Amino acid sequence: MHRTLALLLLASGCAPPLLDPGFEEHLDRTGGCADVVLFAVDSEDEVMLHLSTVEEGRVAETTTAGTPQVYVFPLPSDEIVLEVRQGTQVSDATCDDVVENAGPEVFRTWTAVAGKATLTLTPDGEIVTADLVLMDVDFHDEDGNSVEVGSFSVHADAVGWYAG
Repeated sequence: MHRTLALLLLASGCAPPLLDPGFEEHLDRTGGCADVVLFAVDSEDEVMLHLSTVEEGRVAETTTAGTPQVYVFPLPSDEIVLEVRQGTQVSDATCDDVVENAGPEVFRTWTAVAGKATLTLTPDGEIVTADLVLMDVDFHDEDGNSVEVGSFSVHADAVGWYAG
């Protein structure tokens, strides 16, 4: 239903709706993979917050250290990509090697332009868990619209693994 509505909006020349303040409260499914990808997505798979680090090696560094590693990123940062994607099936290709039903369709991308992101990687036996805390993050879309996330956190039970 949502996919059909979004496609009708695009076909009619209408843009998809903007994010509402507090959108992050509906991001109820979280996960992570790779070195390092974290995400939080809503139950309709239409809005996803996505973080990826630019350089690899943080999981190995955490494993070698044997203690939690904390990284603080003032935004924007050259070390991470932090964005919110709006569309349909937005998480379908994230931490997944099977793309279903033609994969994600992203209609609007919001990029973090201000604020702070704190990433904590914690060794836990043979795995590394990840926690992301956002503080006063301002996201802008390609049309100059903005939405702020005052405080939000994402937890992933494991990062450092690759799909497939």
